[in-house]
Amino acid sequence: LGITGDDITLTGYEGFRIREISDSSCLYGTQAQIGDIITHVDGERVKSRSELRSALSSREAGDTVELTLLRITNSRTGDYTTLTVSCTLSANG
Repeated sequence: LGITGDDITLTGYEGFRIREISDSSCLYGTQAQIGDIITHVDGERVKSRSELRSALSSREAGDTVELTLLRITNSRTGDYTTLTVSCTLSANG
């Protein structure tokens, strides 16, 4: 995907948190932001980097995937919003 990040395992916020989006990423220029948590790939739940890789392993460059992202809008209250972005995978991100 052309991103770096880390697993997040707080109850209700499990997934892969985006730390960086490279210029060559298929997410570059979408609504995805640093800090967003990837929770689903094409409707399949992912809770870690390894599950994200597994969900993407059957896809090839040129395939379009739909990612569900969780964005924490207020860390004090735990408020969040979810959004869906589509991106076309490329060979280099």
